[in-house]
Amino acid sequence: MKSDQKEHWHRACTDEINALKRNKTWRVVPHPNNALVIQHKWVFDVKVNPDSLPLSIPHFKACLVARGDSQTKGINFDKVYAPVIRFTSLQIILHIAATLDLEIIQGDFVNTFLNGKLSEKRIYMTQPEGFEDPDHPDWVCELHGNIYGLKQGARVWYEYLDTVLRTYSMARTEADQALWLKILVFLLAHVDNILIVRNKNETSGVKAHLSSAFKFKDLGDTYHFLGLVITRDRKNYRLYIDQAPYVREILDEFKIENCIPASIPIDLKET
Repeated sequence: MKSDQKEHWHRACTDEINALKRNKTWRVVPHPNNALVIQHKWVFDVKVNPDSLPLSIPHFKACLVARGDSQTKGINFDKVYAPVIRFTSLQIILHIAATLDLEIIQGDFVNTFLNGKLSEKRIYMTQPEGFEDPDHPDWVCELHGNIYGLKQGARVWYEYLDTVLRTYSMARTEADQALWLKILVFLLAHVDNILIVRNKNETSGVKAHLSSAFKFKDLGDTYHFLGLVITRDRKNYRLYIDQAPYVREILDEFKIENCIPASIPIDLKET
């Protein structure tokens, strides 16, 4: 690395490799004859406090990603589809939460796609540069666990999450397979972003169950989710959603932030 911040990036890469090793994502094996070996790359990002305060401490994040574009269907992947929550389902559950005055908690997972095991056998990837096995630098990684970048990665994560929730007696709905429920407890998933809607008196909670299975982050009461701003008036059992920040982002992108606003739907008489 030639960056002035190479020490931070090297530490971030080391943390990622250690997480992969803890999850037993691969084992190093001799290069099989005529085997298709997937390439990989590093993805780097700097995350800061969302409030963008001057004193915010940047977090250097490195992610080892398999080159899914070098995979071949029928050889190292098959099914890839993974459902995410439907907007209609989200609206319905938020309505229920407002009417019954339920808690709306947002959660996130650490190293989401490193959870779950691959059903496909003999998937090989090159060793990450700088972290090769010192005794076998020319060998390859035989993947056993999930890793970012694989075409089936989202599906592996979804199936593992479903398995964990079933052990908590949460049933996946047929109408929306990214929605799980039990009595007065709802869980909505959009990849690694989830909402937990539950009765305030439910103390054992799905959060404790998720924390026992994953590195789960409780983000507290929900104010933003998937581009939506959620505002509650709990005294009057009301809840409002809007996309004002997203609209402002679009206006800024196309340099029309000073345009004249109009009510929606637009009155046809004014057109």
